[in-house]
Amino acid sequence: ICTRYFVDAKTGSILFQYDLLEHATATGKGVLGDTKTLTATQSGTRYLLRDTTRGGGIETYTINNRTSGSLTTVSSTSYVFNDPAAVDAHAYAAAVYDFYKNKFNRNSLDGGGMPIRSVTHYSTRYNNAFWNGTYMVYGDGDGRTFAPLSGALDVVGHEMTHGVIENTANLEYMNQSGALNEAIADMFGNVIQGKNDWLIGEDVYT
Repeated sequence: ICTRYFVDAKTGSILFQYDLLEHATATGKGVLGDTKTLTATQSGTRYLLRDTTRGGGIETYTINNRTSGSLTTVSSTSYVFNDPAAVDAHAYAAAVYDFYKNKFNRNSLDGGGMPIRSVTHYSTRYNNAFWNGTYMVYGDGDGRTFAPLSGALDVVGHEMTHGVIENTANLEYMNQSGALNEAIADMFGNVIQGKNDWLIGEDVYT
């Protein structure tokens, strides 16, 4: 995130700050074909799935169907994004951030404004999603069992809640504490989605 700071030379306190990158309202169709409104950033002639208006920022990447290697910020030549998995990952990450901020006054996953990063297009025909301790990762599904996993708000809420758990109770991921870790993530994923059906990922289950 590019920000310019004006600092008091005597006290070291920040007097004023502003973003050097221009915010843009973008749109795109999600995995289920619905149109999402996105907060993006205009950088030169491109638009990036980078939201600098929430906490330490929300950024959405692609790993281009690999399992390792460099991440690329999802971008577009216009304010319309044509990557449904990335559109949903970005929009839903913002929705989950807003849920925790509005309901609990919690600024991001660690409560201190940590950047929220989502990685889409992980591996090939990968029927899963996970929190790796640093960011959320979403497979595209195999098209038979699952569509892209980022297309479900409760899945995104579930994975981001793992980040909240790690930064709070830090439940050991084994035995009973591991079961509690998963149960809490399921419960919050469902509450964030607001359907109260107690199913997780049903929207992308084909």
